[in-house]
Amino acid sequence: GRGNSRGRSDSRGGSFGGRSRGGGRGGPGPSQLPKKHIVLSEHTGEVSCFEVSESAKQLFSGARDGTVRVWSWDEGFNCVHTVHTNAPVEALLVFEDWLFAGCQAANGQQGVVRVWHMASSFEQTLEGHQGSVYCLAHGGTSAKGSPYIFSAGDDAGVKTWQFGESNSFEPVINLAGHTACVVDMKAAGSSLLSADRSGTICMWDLSAGTLSGTIDTKHQNLTCIWLEENVLLSAALDGHVRVWDASGTMLQDHLVTNRNNQPSGITAMAIVGEGYGRVMEGSWKGHGRV
Repeated sequence: GRGNSRGRSDSRGGSFGGRSRGGGRGGPGPSQLPKKHIVLSEHTGEVSCFEVSESAKQLFSGARDGTVRVWSWDEGFNCVHTVHTNAPVEALLVFEDWLFAGCQAANGQQGVVRVWHMASSFEQTLEGHQGSVYCLAHGGTSAKGSPYIFSAGDDAGVKTWQFGESNSFEPVINLAGHTACVVDMKAAGSSLLSADRSGTICMWDLSAGTLSGTIDTKHQNLTCIWLEENVLLSAALDGHVRVWDASGTMLQDHLVTNRNNQPSGITAMAIVGEGYGRVMEGSWKGHGRV
């Protein structure tokens, strides 16, 4: 159902900072159901995350088997490379020639971020998190002129990294504002949004490294957010998809239900397609909805 009430949260800004990773907006386009193209079956454990490099025409998949597999659509979607992370993979980030993998805490070791430069032999492990790393993002501009890298997870802090004078990634600042596990992040312009499981979304001013506002989404077990221009979407295992403007005002509340008209938990979300776009949701039981 669609709620009529409008909520307000502690936000001082009028903009999320620009367009995030979303589609274009020209006008409504025709509806067409997707068709299965191919099944990628090299992983031996549950696949947890994907990333795409359009310039390299490659798909990256991370899994609980402790590997990142690289698939080339120029090679018929064959697996052209396997990277071993030595821990279950929870998050991936591909930026230019860089590959980052956020890993679970496992085998008595804390979660880390594994880094590879795909055009050279450079590798690095970013340490400092307590518990698992569940999400990665990049955005803003460091003093070196390159974007910051952000990692977050169980320890409720957002760690900031930059490529420094040591010719490696160095810690910059820990953004503290959450009181629960951070599960998703989105960056746009000079802003970073981070969402935790308790339902709080923190908005960070990357130019100052400060917290500029928060949104209390009232979600139970928030799982994901999506930023499209100046509209923010949040979703959770409670089955609700909520839409927010840049001031923290809730514009819409939609409840996703199953065949028995019961709330269906949402684990992933994206806006895809031309025109006004369509919200695609992934549920806890493996169903997808548009």
